[in-house]
Amino acid sequence: MRDMPRIQKGRALLLALGVTVLSLIGVGLAIVALQPNEAPWKAVKVLLLEADWVLLIAGMLAMSLGMLFVAIRWRCLLPDKEGIGPFDLTGIVCSGLLMNYAVPGPAGEFAAAYLVRERHQKPATVALAASLHARFIGLGTAGILAGLIGVLAALPIPPEHQSEIQVAIALITVGALGVATLSAYPAILVKISGATVGALGKRLKGKVGRLLSLTHKGVSDLAIALGEVGRLGFRAYAQATLWALLAHLSVFIGIAIACSSMGIEPYLPGILLSYCAATAAVIALIAFPGSQLGWDLFLVAFLKLTAGLSPAEAWAVVVVVRAQQLLLLILGAGFLMRYTTTLHGDEDKLQGTKSE
Repeated sequence: MRDMPRIQKGRALLLALGVTVLSLIGVGLAIVALQPNEAPWKAVKVLLLEADWVLLIAGMLAMSLGMLFVAIRWRCLLPDKEGIGPFDLTGIVCSGLLMNYAVPGPAGEFAAAYLVRERHQKPATVALAASLHARFIGLGTAGILAGLIGVLAALPIPPEHQSEIQVAIALITVGALGVATLSAYPAILVKISGATVGALGKRLKGKVGRLLSLTHKGVSDLAIALGEVGRLGFRAYAQATLWALLAHLSVFIGIAIACSSMGIEPYLPGILLSYCAATAAVIALIAFPGSQLGWDLFLVAFLKLTAGLSPAEAWAVVVVVRAQQLLLLILGAGFLMRYTTTLHGDEDKLQGTKSE
């Protein structure tokens, strides 16, 4: 990735430096609300084994359809999308998901941008900026949905947890919208960085000063790339927002179908809120090792407190979601294997031509 600036080492997270704190507090409040009881795995096993597997598979397929919508959301924000099909981009997104499971931080975005460059000869910086824009639009959309449901729906939250969950929803919504705003207006990000780490970098000497100065440069480089995508205009952002909404709804419908297959009758607005809140809060979890477990605990807590599920039912839903994501990881691995094989085959042909 020779043409990528110094944002490779996780500096893209600086986009959300301020608003991440709000999201992190929201995650903490929600996880504290989760009672430390051992998950009832025997009951979970019964729910899964006695499920209607036709409905369960249909639910998982509906959830998986959301990944296609995520890829199209990304494609809407690519300035030069000629030759990049949505299904090919879905494989690239699933490949990036593999990296996100293995490495904390936005490693998946970097890997996906690299694959776009290698496979379609597009600038990796622009592909990365479009990916980050798309991701933050998705976070903002999820945050708005979570906030609306928290205000409009009569959630079955126990009285002792009302204040914690309401504050968590508010913080997650504000955090997600803040990240989306910084993505849409990167000049604000540069000003914030210049007034904080940039100013400190000029005043401090030694390694700390150099590190802060390099951090500010990384933020500026990222802002330039984000600005290139931003010039696409309102229509591209509107289309990306629509596909983000469809992606969220697809996963929600899939979870609802999966619940029906196991005989679970949740409060449906709580299911949508739980998924959207967990999605919007991922910016506060992605930077830490074990973030996948944190996401599971977060989703379980919200399913119990806002959708009226029992601990066994909530964990059964999480197991189904993880099984569906395993299918996406397998798809990503298959795409990488096919891409690697094709690349090596092209190199062999090129070597053969040179030999002749």
